[in-house]
Amino acid sequence: MREKAARLKTDAWQAIDAEIKRHPAPTDSDSTRLSSLLVGEWASPRHDYLFQADGTWTMLPVEENVTHGRWHIEGNQYFDTVATDPPETSQYTIFLITKKDFVFTHQTHVFYETRLK
Repeated sequence: MREKAARLKTDAWQAIDAEIKRHPAPTDSDSTRLSSLLVGEWASPRHDYLFQADGTWTMLPVEENVTHGRWHIEGNQYFDTVATDPPETSQYTIFLITKKDFVFTHQTHVFYETRLK
């Protein structure tokens, strides 16, 4: 529904995002379970990513000097650190992680990723 609203260039996607922000995952979510769901390849509107079980991530395709870093989940919080000098860590609130969808927010924006494999 949100993708369709965005694709049609209507303002309905903003109302959808606002409603989603009202329903974060529980703060006491099982970090181990959520982490296991995140492992794999994901597509965002801009890039594809690989999240590995060892807590590393990389932008796809994997090639020399591609953006990469580390990630972890604590409760309903997703953290990623970009391997820059100095490293830059961001914290996001998780709304949903399933075998198919990953939805999270960083303050004002809601991010949607879908599993590739």
